[in-house]
Amino acid sequence: MVAFSIYGWPIYWYWLLYLVSFVCWYFYLRWVGSSRLVSDYPSLQKLLTVWLDDLMIALVIWVIIGGRMGEVVFYNRSYYLWNPDQILAIRNGGMSFVGGFIGVWLMMWFVKWRKKLSWKELFILYDSIVLFLPWWILLWRVGNGLNQELYGKIVDLSLFTNYKQFLITLASLDIVKIYNQVDSQWRRNTNLIEWLGEWVIIWLILLWRFGSYFLSPKLLSTNKGETVLPKKIYKPWLVTWRFCIIYALVRFLFEWLRDNPWSEYFYGILKSQLLMVGLLILGVWLVRRK
Repeated sequence: MVAFSIYGWPIYWYWLLYLVSFVCWYFYLRWVGSSRLVSDYPSLQKLLTVWLDDLMIALVIWVIIGGRMGEVVFYNRSYYLWNPDQILAIRNGGMSFVGGFIGVWLMMWFVKWRKKLSWKELFILYDSIVLFLPWWILLWRVGNGLNQELYGKIVDLSLFTNYKQFLITLASLDIVKIYNQVDSQWRRNTNLIEWLGEWVIIWLILLWRFGSYFLSPKLLSTNKGETVLPKKIYKPWLVTWRFCIIYALVRFLFEWLRDNPWSEYFYGILKSQLLMVGLLILGVWLVRRK
Protein backbone atom coordinates (compact mmCIF):
# COMPACT_ATOMS: atom_id res chain seq x y z
CA MET A 1 0.00 0.00 0.00
CA VAL A 2 1.31 3.44 -0.98
CA ALA A 3 1.72 5.89 1.92
CA PHE A 4 2.46 8.97 -0.21
CA SER A 5 4.36 10.04 -3.31
CA ILE A 6 7.42 12.24 -3.78
CA TYR A 7 7.63 13.77 -7.25
CA GLY A 8 5.65 10.87 -8.63
CA TRP A 9 7.70 8.20 -6.84
CA PRO A 10 5.45 6.06 -4.60
CA ILE A 11 6.56 5.52 -1.00
CA TYR A 12 5.13 2.28 0.36
CA TRP A 13 4.02 1.82 3.98
CA TYR A 14 5.81 -1.50 4.18
CA TRP A 15 9.25 -0.03 3.64
CA LEU A 16 8.49 3.18 5.48
CA LEU A 17 7.90 1.07 8.59
CA TYR A 18 11.10 -0.85 7.92
CA LEU A 19 12.95 2.47 7.76
CA VAL A 20 11.45 3.54 11.10
CA SER A 21 12.45 0.23 12.69
CA PHE A 22 16.05 0.52 11.46
CA VAL A 23 16.34 4.10 12.72
CA CYS A 24 15.04 3.04 16.15
CA TRP A 25 17.41 0.05 16.09
CA TYR A 26 20.33 2.40 15.38
CA PHE A 27 19.64 4.68 18.35
CA TYR A 28 18.95 1.72 20.61
CA LEU A 29 22.35 0.14 19.79
CA ARG A 30 24.04 3.51 20.24
CA TRP A 31 22.48 3.68 23.70
CA VAL A 32 23.75 0.18 24.48
CA GLY A 33 27.22 1.22 23.33
CA SER A 34 27.26 4.17 25.71
CA SER A 35 25.85 2.24 28.69
CA ARG A 36 27.71 0.43 31.44
CA LEU A 37 26.51 -2.82 29.96
CA VAL A 38 29.50 -2.93 27.59
CA SER A 39 31.92 -0.72 29.50
CA ASP A 40 34.04 -3.75 30.44
CA TYR A 41 34.33 -4.87 26.80
CA PRO A 42 36.32 -2.29 24.79
CA SER A 43 36.05 -4.08 21.43
CA LEU A 44 32.26 -4.36 21.71
CA GLN A 45 31.94 -0.80 22.95
CA LYS A 46 33.98 0.44 19.98
CA LEU A 47 31.79 -1.60 17.62
CA LEU A 48 28.63 0.02 19.02
CA THR A 49 30.02 3.57 18.92
CA VAL A 50 32.85 4.15 16.44
CA TRP A 51 31.82 1.39 14.01
CA LEU A 52 28.07 1.54 14.58
CA ASP A 53 27.32 3.07 11.16
CA ASP A 54 29.08 0.17 9.43
CA LEU A 55 27.29 -2.32 11.67
CA MET A 56 23.88 -0.86 10.87
CA ILE A 57 24.56 -0.87 7.12
CA ALA A 58 25.47 -4.55 7.38
CA LEU A 59 22.36 -5.23 9.50
CA VAL A 60 20.06 -3.55 6.97
CA ILE A 61 21.61 -5.41 4.03
CA TRP A 62 21.51 -8.83 5.68
CA VAL A 63 18.00 -8.41 7.10
CA ILE A 64 16.69 -7.55 3.63
CA ILE A 65 18.70 -10.21 1.79
CA GLY A 66 17.99 -12.91 4.38
CA GLY A 67 14.32 -11.99 4.73
CA ARG A 68 13.70 -11.99 0.99
CA MET A 69 15.70 -15.16 0.33
CA GLY A 70 13.78 -16.85 3.14
CA GLU A 71 10.52 -15.93 1.42
CA VAL A 72 11.79 -17.18 -1.96
CA VAL A 73 13.42 -20.41 -0.75
CA PHE A 74 11.16 -21.47 2.13
CA TYR A 75 7.69 -20.41 0.98
CA ASN A 76 7.26 -19.69 -2.75
CA ARG A 77 10.17 -21.32 -4.51
CA SER A 78 8.12 -22.57 -7.47
CA TYR A 79 6.43 -19.19 -7.99
CA TYR A 80 9.69 -17.25 -8.07
CA LEU A 81 11.27 -19.92 -10.25
CA TRP A 82 8.72 -19.10 -12.95
CA ASN A 83 8.63 -15.36 -12.10
CA PRO A 84 12.24 -14.39 -11.36
CA ASP A 85 11.46 -10.72 -12.06
CA GLN A 86 9.34 -10.69 -8.88
CA ILE A 87 12.18 -11.63 -6.57
CA LEU A 88 13.20 -7.99 -6.22
CA ALA A 89 9.61 -6.72 -5.95
CA ILE A 90 9.89 -6.40 -2.20
CA ARG A 91 7.68 -3.30 -2.11
CA ASN A 92 4.70 -5.69 -2.16
CA GLY A 93 5.81 -7.46 1.02
CA GLY A 94 7.00 -11.00 1.34
CA MET A 95 9.77 -11.06 3.91
CA SER A 96 10.58 -14.08 6.05
CA PHE A 97 11.42 -13.50 9.71
CA VAL A 98 13.44 -16.72 9.88
CA GLY A 99 15.36 -15.74 6.74
CA GLY A 100 16.22 -12.35 8.22
CA PHE A 101 17.15 -13.99 11.53
CA ILE A 102 19.52 -16.36 9.74
CA GLY A 103 21.00 -13.45 7.76
CA VAL A 104 21.75 -11.45 10.91
CA TRP A 105 23.06 -14.58 12.67
CA LEU A 106 25.60 -15.21 9.90
CA MET A 107 26.52 -11.54 9.68
CA MET A 108 27.32 -11.44 13.40
CA TRP A 109 29.75 -14.34 13.04
CA PHE A 110 31.52 -12.39 10.31
CA VAL A 111 31.59 -9.30 12.56
CA LYS A 112 33.12 -11.37 15.37
CA TRP A 113 35.90 -12.50 13.08
CA ARG A 114 36.42 -9.10 11.41
CA LYS A 115 36.42 -7.03 14.62
CA LYS A 116 38.09 -9.71 16.75
CA LEU A 117 35.32 -9.90 19.35
CA SER A 118 35.51 -12.43 22.14
CA TRP A 119 32.80 -15.07 22.47
CA LYS A 120 31.33 -13.25 25.45
CA GLU A 121 31.19 -9.99 23.49
CA LEU A 122 29.45 -11.79 20.62
CA PHE A 123 26.86 -13.24 23.01
CA ILE A 124 26.17 -9.82 24.57
CA LEU A 125 25.79 -8.34 21.08
CA TYR A 126 23.30 -11.08 20.14
CA ASP A 127 21.32 -10.44 23.33
CA SER A 128 21.27 -6.69 22.73
CA ILE A 129 19.90 -7.14 19.22
CA VAL A 130 17.39 -9.82 20.19
CA LEU A 131 15.94 -7.67 22.97
CA PHE A 132 14.91 -5.15 20.32
CA LEU A 133 13.36 -7.74 17.95
CA PRO A 134 9.83 -7.64 19.45
CA TRP A 135 9.63 -3.93 18.56
CA TRP A 136 10.79 -4.68 15.04
CA ILE A 137 8.16 -7.44 14.84
CA LEU A 138 5.52 -4.90 15.94
CA LEU A 139 6.23 -2.63 12.96
CA TRP A 140 6.54 -5.67 10.68
CA ARG A 141 3.01 -6.83 11.62
CA VAL A 142 1.63 -3.35 11.06
CA GLY A 143 3.11 -3.50 7.56
CA ASN A 144 1.51 -6.92 6.98
CA GLY A 145 -1.85 -5.47 7.99
CA LEU A 146 -1.56 -2.46 5.69
CA ASN A 147 -0.63 -4.76 2.80
CA GLN A 148 -3.57 -7.03 3.71
CA GLU A 149 -1.35 -10.11 3.69
CA LEU A 150 -1.12 -13.04 6.10
CA TYR A 151 -4.86 -12.75 6.73
CA GLY A 152 -6.83 -15.09 8.97
CA LYS A 153 -9.42 -17.77 8.31
CA ILE A 154 -13.06 -16.91 7.63
CA VAL A 155 -15.21 -16.47 10.73
CA ASP A 156 -18.69 -17.99 10.59
CA LEU A 157 -20.71 -15.11 12.04
CA SER A 158 -23.94 -17.14 11.89
CA LEU A 159 -22.80 -18.81 15.10
CA PHE A 160 -23.15 -15.45 16.86
CA THR A 161 -26.47 -14.23 15.49
CA ASN A 162 -27.89 -14.02 19.03
CA TYR A 163 -24.88 -12.07 20.28
CA LYS A 164 -24.97 -8.90 18.18
CA GLN A 165 -23.29 -6.81 20.85
CA PHE A 166 -20.46 -9.34 20.98
CA LEU A 167 -20.02 -9.04 17.20
CA ILE A 168 -19.99 -5.25 17.44
CA THR A 169 -17.31 -5.49 20.10
CA LEU A 170 -15.17 -7.82 17.98
CA ALA A 171 -15.45 -5.49 15.00
CA SER A 172 -14.75 -2.36 17.06
CA LEU A 173 -11.62 -3.99 18.51
CA ASP A 174 -10.61 -5.01 14.98
CA ILE A 175 -10.33 -8.65 16.07
CA VAL A 176 -12.38 -9.61 13.01
CA LYS A 177 -12.26 -7.56 9.82
CA ILE A 178 -12.88 -7.63 6.11
CA TYR A 179 -9.80 -7.70 3.89
CA ASN A 180 -11.18 -5.78 0.92
CA GLN A 181 -8.30 -6.76 -1.36
CA VAL A 182 -9.05 -10.45 -0.70
CA ASP A 183 -12.85 -10.82 -0.51
CA SER A 184 -15.88 -9.55 1.41
CA GLN A 185 -15.76 -12.22 4.13
CA TRP A 186 -15.20 -11.52 7.80
CA ARG A 187 -11.86 -12.97 8.85
CA ARG A 188 -9.72 -13.20 11.95
CA ASN A 189 -7.35 -10.26 12.12
CA THR A 190 -4.27 -12.44 12.53
CA ASN A 191 -1.94 -9.45 12.19
CA LEU A 192 -3.42 -7.92 15.33
CA ILE A 193 -3.54 -11.25 17.17
CA GLU A 194 0.06 -12.11 16.29
CA TRP A 195 1.10 -8.56 17.15
CA LEU A 196 -0.31 -9.07 20.65
CA GLY A 197 1.40 -12.44 21.00
CA GLU A 198 4.72 -11.77 19.36
CA TRP A 199 5.26 -8.25 20.69
CA VAL A 200 3.42 -7.84 23.97
CA ILE A 201 3.93 -11.34 25.40
CA ILE A 202 7.50 -11.89 24.23
CA TRP A 203 8.78 -8.41 25.05
CA LEU A 204 7.14 -8.34 28.47
CA ILE A 205 8.66 -11.73 29.32
CA LEU A 206 12.12 -10.58 28.23
CA LEU A 207 11.64 -7.23 29.97
CA TRP A 208 10.50 -8.91 33.17
CA ARG A 209 13.58 -11.12 33.24
CA PHE A 210 16.27 -8.83 31.85
CA GLY A 211 14.83 -5.32 31.70
CA SER A 212 16.39 -4.29 35.01
CA TYR A 213 19.76 -4.94 33.43
CA PHE A 214 19.33 -3.69 29.86
CA LEU A 215 16.87 -0.84 30.26
CA SER A 216 17.04 0.62 33.75
CA PRO A 217 19.78 -1.22 35.61
CA LYS A 218 19.77 -1.01 39.36
CA LEU A 219 23.06 0.44 40.53
CA LEU A 220 24.88 -0.90 43.55
CA SER A 221 27.39 1.07 45.62
CA THR A 222 30.91 -0.22 46.15
CA ASN A 223 33.45 0.52 48.84
CA LYS A 224 35.08 3.13 46.61
CA GLY A 225 31.84 5.01 46.14
CA GLU A 226 31.52 3.83 42.53
CA THR A 227 28.51 2.12 40.98
CA VAL A 228 28.42 -1.25 39.31
CA LEU A 229 25.78 -3.39 37.64
CA PRO A 230 24.37 -6.43 39.45
CA LYS A 231 25.85 -8.93 36.98
CA LYS A 232 24.45 -11.93 38.81
CA ILE A 233 21.03 -11.31 37.26
CA TYR A 234 22.34 -11.64 33.71
CA LYS A 235 24.53 -14.06 31.85
CA PRO A 236 25.39 -13.55 28.17
CA TRP A 237 23.30 -15.66 25.75
CA LEU A 238 20.25 -16.03 28.03
CA VAL A 239 18.16 -13.46 26.16
CA THR A 240 18.86 -15.12 22.81
CA TRP A 241 17.84 -18.67 23.71
CA ARG A 242 14.81 -17.51 25.68
CA PHE A 243 13.63 -15.48 22.70
CA CYS A 244 14.11 -18.44 20.33
CA ILE A 245 12.01 -20.72 22.54
CA ILE A 246 9.25 -18.24 23.40
CA TYR A 247 8.87 -16.90 19.86
CA ALA A 248 8.85 -20.40 18.35
CA LEU A 249 6.07 -21.56 20.68
CA VAL A 250 3.91 -18.43 20.26
CA ARG A 251 4.31 -18.33 16.48
CA PHE A 252 3.70 -22.09 16.13
CA LEU A 253 0.31 -21.76 17.87
CA PHE A 254 -0.84 -18.63 16.04
CA GLU A 255 -0.03 -20.07 12.62
CA TRP A 256 -3.20 -22.18 12.89
CA LEU A 257 -5.31 -19.01 12.70
CA ARG A 258 -4.14 -18.01 9.22
CA ASP A 259 -5.84 -18.84 5.94
CA ASN A 260 -2.72 -20.26 4.34
CA PRO A 261 -2.55 -21.16 0.62
CA TRP A 262 -1.54 -24.65 -0.51
CA SER A 263 2.00 -23.46 -1.23
CA GLU A 264 2.46 -22.83 2.51
CA TYR A 265 2.18 -26.55 3.32
CA PHE A 266 4.80 -29.25 3.20
CA TYR A 267 3.23 -32.72 3.33
CA GLY A 268 0.26 -31.36 5.25
CA ILE A 269 2.31 -29.32 7.72
CA LEU A 270 2.72 -25.55 7.54
CA LYS A 271 6.20 -24.53 6.49
CA SER A 272 6.16 -21.73 9.08
CA GLN A 273 5.52 -24.25 11.82
CA LEU A 274 8.37 -26.45 10.59
CA LEU A 275 10.66 -23.42 10.74
CA MET A 276 9.44 -22.69 14.26
CA VAL A 277 10.28 -26.26 15.26
CA GLY A 278 13.79 -25.62 13.97
CA LEU A 279 13.99 -22.37 15.95
CA LEU A 280 12.76 -24.17 19.06
CA ILE A 281 15.43 -26.85 18.62
CA LEU A 282 18.03 -24.10 18.26
CA GLY A 283 16.87 -22.49 21.51
CA VAL A 284 16.98 -25.79 23.39
CA TRP A 285 20.44 -26.53 21.94
CA LEU A 286 21.67 -23.14 23.13
CA VAL A 287 20.34 -23.91 26.60
CA ARG A 288 22.25 -27.18 26.71
CA ARG A 289 25.39 -25.48 25.42
CA LYS A 290 25.06 -22.80 28.14
